[in-house]
Amino acid sequence: MKANKLLFILIVFVACFLSSANRQFPGDCNAGNICEQECNDVGDNFYECQCFDNYELIENGIDCKVSTPINRVEPTTESISDDEYDFGVLDPYQFSSKPSNSLSKRSHKFSSSDFLTKKMRDSKRKYNRRKNRKGRKKKSKKKKGKKGKKKSSRRRKTLKEKPIADQDSKLIPTEDISKIYKKCIEIECSLHGECIEDEMVNGVKCACKFGYWGRRCEEKIDISYPRFFGSGYLTFSKLYLRNSYKDFTFEIEFKPETNNGLLLYSAEFPDGKYDFFSVALIGGYVEYRFDCGSGTVKIRSNEEVRINEWNTLVVSKYYRTGSLYLNGGNATFGESARLAQIVFKQDLYLGGFKNLSAVGSRTGMKFGFIGCVRKLKLNHRVFQVRSPPQFGDVLNGVDIGSCTSHLCKSINCEQGGKCKVISSDRAICLCPYGRVGDRCEIKKTSTVPEFTGYSYLQFFGLGKDIYRETDIEVVFKPSKRNGLILYNGYSSSGGDFISLALLKGYLEFRFDLGTGPAVIRSRSPVEMDQWHRVKLHRRLKLGSMELDNDLRTIGYSKGDYSMLTLQLDLFIGGHRDFYEVSPLAGVDVSFVGCIQKVVINGKPLKLTEKLLYGINIHECEHICNERPCRNGGICVPNMNNYQCSCLLGFGNAHCEDIRTRRDIGGKEDAISFRGNSWLSLNDDRVHSLLTDSVSEIEFSFKTNFSDGLIFWVGQNLSFQPDFLAIGVRGGHVEFSFNLGHGDAIITDKTFKVSDEKWHKVRAIRQDKRGLLEVDGGKTIEKTVPNEYVRLNVDGSGMEDITEKTKGKYTIGLNGCLKFLKISDDDTLDMLGKAKDGRNIKKCEKDDIHHYT
Repeated sequence: MKANKLLFILIVFVACFLSSANRQFPGDCNAGNICEQECNDVGDNFYECQCFDNYELIENGIDCKVSTPINRVEPTTESISDDEYDFGVLDPYQFSSKPSNSLSKRSHKFSSSDFLTKKMRDSKRKYNRRKNRKGRKKKSKKKKGKKGKKKSSRRRKTLKEKPIADQDSKLIPTEDISKIYKKCIEIECSLHGECIEDEMVNGVKCACKFGYWGRRCEEKIDISYPRFFGSGYLTFSKLYLRNSYKDFTFEIEFKPETNNGLLLYSAEFPDGKYDFFSVALIGGYVEYRFDCGSGTVKIRSNEEVRINEWNTLVVSKYYRTGSLYLNGGNATFGESARLAQIVFKQDLYLGGFKNLSAVGSRTGMKFGFIGCVRKLKLNHRVFQVRSPPQFGDVLNGVDIGSCTSHLCKSINCEQGGKCKVISSDRAICLCPYGRVGDRCEIKKTSTVPEFTGYSYLQFFGLGKDIYRETDIEVVFKPSKRNGLILYNGYSSSGGDFISLALLKGYLEFRFDLGTGPAVIRSRSPVEMDQWHRVKLHRRLKLGSMELDNDLRTIGYSKGDYSMLTLQLDLFIGGHRDFYEVSPLAGVDVSFVGCIQKVVINGKPLKLTEKLLYGINIHECEHICNERPCRNGGICVPNMNNYQCSCLLGFGNAHCEDIRTRRDIGGKEDAISFRGNSWLSLNDDRVHSLLTDSVSEIEFSFKTNFSDGLIFWVGQNLSFQPDFLAIGVRGGHVEFSFNLGHGDAIITDKTFKVSDEKWHKVRAIRQDKRGLLEVDGGKTIEKTVPNEYVRLNVDGSGMEDITEKTKGKYTIGLNGCLKFLKISDDDTLDMLGKAKDGRNIKKCEKDDIHHYT
């Protein structure tokens, strides 16, 4: 009697131990199940999985692992019949080869040869026992009664345990599922959810729309890499399949957590009748099926999928022939009997289907996929899976989680940095401009910005500045063959745009005026890790590109529109969100490398100063980083070289020399300018004379440059157009002014002044009338129709000629200047009246150089 009691207690203990991993699944064992080894019907149209001797059920309730060491023996050569073959597979028609061959493949997952021997010898007895199970269940149905229900209820409580083995719990949304709702009136779903029956718990739940999660679908989540839980799916428009009726190629990268589940499905009719195709995991193998109307073709992988690892699957159909490649292994093939075309009238489903039981007999699988997907590609199109769906290709979705929600929980970004998932298994900190490091912990600014592939600089958009005409110059050094260098668009949903990008090593300039882009491509690939200079030009529909002084390439935009309308911000080196970039730009990755200079319509973009926002900007390797300029001088990079811009009173190559007034010269001495030189005169009398209704300017100069600004007075305010300028353009002297309503431009074509000889200039403005005289020659006159007669200007400096002159001039005088007079006053002491200046020295006899 004691022995009997002891035996009873031991049996109860073992039963309780095994139940810790038991989960119940809808259906019955004979109709198909997902168990790896044994299946046991528990009543109420539910079943649970069990394991063979020396194996135990793991926490997902489906798979088994070895529980105790067992002795290995050589496998028997005894054969078994088809009826005896039973490893708990879902459907007998899942095998495309003979059972004996399939057995040899599946045996690799079991680590015990003596177990296989025992299994084969006893398989007949177990098969007969299972065959009679259904009859016994019917007879005992009334006797079970409440007991069966109680047992099922107790086992359903185990659902609140960790459902998937060896998985980080952070991957699974932390939902409290201890309470089971029986009726929809008991649970109030949010606007983003719908109450449906849930067979897994014999109750109801809120089915969440794509992009939402939670008990009541109240939580909004970002999804780039979807996770499927067996009950959900994503759909893509059937329009993507419209040209795939004869041939197609699908590529999918997925990480399964179980051996079974529907991956892909589409058909002619919702129930899969007639034409269809599907890809499913069945018993750990991939099975690809399609029907062109002449019978189902079943193609099964040679190898099993790798559970909890990334797998790459390629399935194709070319007319009647289908093929399957798994993880780069050998291909398996199948062929349709007669017909070759599939009619697709239903949307493409990923990870499941809205009515799995209706298509289970066609696909061989009645359960949805459990795991993650990071890539889905049809022919040449990679589907963009993202929430909210309007930014991607997803048409609809139900019960989809994020496979990367845990990544940012382990990263602590500092100083305003934000965590961003950049791949299916990696996240980084996006650091604001001025911060670098893994956590943005390092303070760092840059002279020449470097872009890492997850970087960008954001500026105010170009707007109407390039409405009719566009000139852009960019100096860059690429490190990778693909990446967006410059982009400005009209709206996040498309429309006009202008872009410069590297695509497979070639430089592409694109612009779209509303009816299709012009695509202008470099003649050859650009060399990596070398500095390049590209000049872009667009006038109306015509565009051109000149790379490194090579021959220009040209292109035209399509359609009738000729104006470029841009409303969004300008991005350099990448973009904050490539879903806001037009697909017609042809690029979806950021630039990797350095960008030294960007000039738009003659105006340099101050890359490290006047930006709205910057992310992950590092310092490019350049000699300017070593701060070679002394005494407050500014290092100006010029591709691989540099030039020091010296403060007034300092000079030489690195501003190391101190220059006194005597060193530079007196008011009768000529002053040398070298293109990036300037003097700012701060004198009330000079300002008064220049802004009077009548003003006169006289000076002498010499240069060997055909362009350069000599004299400028204007406003700092961008909306104030008043200015007065004298310069050299095309080798001739040009006098221009604006009193508030249109430019007056007077050019003397008589004398060519870029001849290294001294020339005398006299310019007069009398109210609205201008006069220009060069070397005592003929006076050229012009009057502007304007109600204003006075010039409203200030006396500010000239740090940036292009910006200051609003693109009218891009370089200063290369040469010498002397004898400056304002309105009949004596010769002006330029150094004595100077408020500030750069790169000023005394003009020597041979001080005419080709400065750059």
